[in-house]
Amino acid sequence: MPKKLTLQTDAEQIRDYLIGNLPNAELSPCLEEKLQRINYTRDLIANYLPKYKVIEQLITKFSINRNQAYNLYYETTVVYDERQIRIEKAFENLKNTRLIAQQKMDGKALAACDRNEITAITTFYGDKETITYEQLQPPDVTVLFQPELINPKQLPQGTIEAFVRQLQEKYQHLGSTQPLLPPTIEEASFTEAI
Repeated sequence: MPKKLTLQTDAEQIRDYLIGNLPNAELSPCLEEKLQRINYTRDLIANYLPKYKVIEQLITKFSINRNQAYNLYYETTVVYDERQIRIEKAFENLKNTRLIAQQKMDGKALAACDRNEITAITTFYGDKETITYEQLQPPDVTVLFQPELINPKQLPQGTIEAFVRQLQEKYQHLGSTQPLLPPTIEEASFTEAI
């Protein structure tokens, strides 16, 4: 069987295969073995190992020389974006921490996980529309007096002043000398602020 001439490297072919850009394609046994090595390297990178430690582990695991280990590392970064590998691992750790906090019913830890997730999204993806932690505040509450919404009993003669006078007359025997009604504008004395 004649070999196909291609301008793609093995790593690019594997990447296109994983993405789905090669319909009805199958990897050769050689490429499958390379994909296993690339996946192993990806797992090492995802565990936040520095590059030199990943290279040393590849040399030990696959009995390859240093140049081959560096090539394998590079091919891994072609197939899987190195930054994206670390981002996925960070979000996986956040998810695991959140699950533990939910199991322990720890509200503070859950809030910290939410804050860290927002920070991570902003840091990794630079999304300007993401709500920052400082902006997560309870909404303002405006208290209104709208008796029509609660259907109160009808006040005597339809006015509050008449109701207050009725209460004054009813409880006058208690000896209170101060009026219950607030002073009117004419009665109030104003002092000018300096």
